[in-house]
Parts: sequence; structure tokens; C-alpha cells
Amino acid sequence: MADVDELKAMFDQVVAAINRRDADAWASIVHDDFVVFPPFSPFAVEGKEAFRHFAQMFFAEEESVRLA
Repeated sequence: MADVDELKAMFDQVVAAINRRDADAWASIVHDDFVVFPPFSPFAVEGKEAFRHFAQMFFAEEESVRLA
């Protein structure tokens, strides 16, 4: 059950970072070799620093972001 508890704690950290619009906290959680293909983008976001930049741009462009 510890694995499930660890995953829940990590998920809660991600949700809290997004709700605070904290790009640094959100990026700190991802792996250095993280790769994501954002919706509506033809390019992948590769690596922690690129993801941090993506998160900053995402928050700057969105009027509100809230996960529950």
C-alpha cells in the first residue's frame, strides 16, 4: 500500500503546484528526462528546464487554472 500512498502524495503535490500557478514547484516534480506532447502543439517538451518554461508560459496564457 505504500506505493499507492506515495503516488497519491505526488499527485497531491502536482495538483497543489498547479493550483498555486507555481511553475517551479510543478517542474521540480518531473524527471530530468521528462517528455510531454502538449495538446495543440506540434512539438514535444523535453527535459525539466523546458517543462518549467512550458509551465510558466502555460500559466501566463491561461486566465485561470484549477484542479480539484
